[in-house]
Amino acid sequence: MKIHVLFLLFLVLISSPNYGDDLQLLFPLTHEKISYAQGGFLKALYTSSTRTEYQLLQDTTISTSMGILSPEEKDAFPKTMMNMFTPRFNVNIMILNFIHINNDTSTYEYNFSTSRPLDLEDFWRTTDFRRALQKVTEINALNLKITLIGWNVEKRILNPLSRPNHPDLIASQLAFKPGSNSFYLHFLNEEYELQYADTLNFYYFISSLAEDVPENAVRSEFHGENEEKCSYCHTEMEEDDCSFCHSSILDKAMMHSPTEEMECNSCHDDGSDPKHQLLEDFRGDPSTCMMCHSDQEDEVNNMENIHPPMEESCLICHDPHGTSADALLVKKTNELCLSCHDHIKAGFHPVKKHPHSGYPNPLDPDHELSCASCHHPHASDEEFLLRGNWSELCQQCHFKN
Repeated sequence: MKIHVLFLLFLVLISSPNYGDDLQLLFPLTHEKISYAQGGFLKALYTSSTRTEYQLLQDTTISTSMGILSPEEKDAFPKTMMNMFTPRFNVNIMILNFIHINNDTSTYEYNFSTSRPLDLEDFWRTTDFRRALQKVTEINALNLKITLIGWNVEKRILNPLSRPNHPDLIASQLAFKPGSNSFYLHFLNEEYELQYADTLNFYYFISSLAEDVPENAVRSEFHGENEEKCSYCHTEMEEDDCSFCHSSILDKAMMHSPTEEMECNSCHDDGSDPKHQLLEDFRGDPSTCMMCHSDQEDEVNNMENIHPPMEESCLICHDPHGTSADALLVKKTNELCLSCHDHIKAGFHPVKKHPHSGYPNPLDPDHELSCASCHHPHASDEEFLLRGNWSELCQQCHFKN
């Protein structure tokens, strides 16, 4: 029996809709909305007599882990930090969690309380970054988990000089993660003083949490009547060119072949209502993925032990469009595994000081050592999804003459 799960978006504007005379919100118009999309858009008019910077900020948390036992690993700290920043990311809080050799932990938090968000260039100049770098150099620990809390920031300059007091159109695409999503609207003058601010809170849930929908929520989706709000000017949309709006999923290092070849209808249905829904619900039934990935289906059917995501949803571990990690993983291998198996401390599994990263895989030197070096991510006949029985597996690397 196939299980179909409905994905919904609930939008609640927590602040009252009193935008004054300067801001006119065009979409969304109502306080509570339900959508079948994982993303949405904001459309508004803003009127000002002076040059204004518009900012749309979204709460964002980025985490990664690294080994810091050796001097070479410690030297990689600045590069690791640099790789965590995307062009739009601005940091507010940095948390360093050290995992020591005796399994103790120590945590240091740095709060960048400034009048403006810090991008990578500003971050490098802070005293707190230099203090953090000194901590990493001095502390004797096996691993370090780095967490950056801040915003993804979209900026635009509104310049009314050519048309004073004429409204400027603002249109921004919004990306949602499951659960709560907060967006902040900021308008700043030439002295970088905040002239106007408001907050939009979005909630994106699967249907199993549908009881949390506000009673006065109304159904809404972009593909349908709202599509006309953009296609009136953007005639490219009438050609059903998905890349016109969804270009952000086309710039990843690793691409799913249907996405790379723009064969969106391999997974999405043009004839659905609303349009472009999934042909089958990936989260409710992995068999959709197996239609193409039949080799993975053979593994599941023929192996004794199955990794639970293989029976629940491929999207727990894989991105259906594209990602920067190998094998379309949503995170780097070890970071992804430890997001569920957080009881496993790096450096103490399967024995004390056994490495999990930072070295080539002895059996596959082109890839880094990771959880997947010993464990099969999909299925195995061995316990703990091992790639072989205990003694044989260890001796593949630790062979004796």
